[in-house]
Amino acid sequence: MNIEKAKRYLEKLRAWTEARGATASEAVQAAELAEKIAERYGLDASEDADIEARIQLRYRRCPKWCVVLASAIGVRFQVEACGLRGGGLPCEVMFVGAPHRANVAAWLFRSVRNEIERSA
Repeated sequence: MNIEKAKRYLEKLRAWTEARGATASEAVQAAELAEKIAERYGLDASEDADIEARIQLRYRRCPKWCVVLASAIGVRFQVEACGLRGGGLPCEVMFVGAPHRANVAAWLFRSVRNEIERSA
């Protein structure tokens, strides 16, 4: 593969997102492959700057299970995960990183949170 082919392939991988119909795992695999190709050919893997994906919780204090879950998801998707608390406002969990990774991490957090709350 030459550098022009690598650039075209990288553009296609960037477009392979959940918003365009890919599953969460497909989006992560596309992002990982894009990073490998960019590293090999000395290209920029990310087209956008880091974003923040926030999830608002109904709790005034962040439960410990939310902190543990957010930390584990942050490690898995290589994004920064943190909990925010405001004076009297519901707490939020925030994922900061590459757009596709942060959005997938937020989606997974919401799914697990909903399942935990539904089964509790």
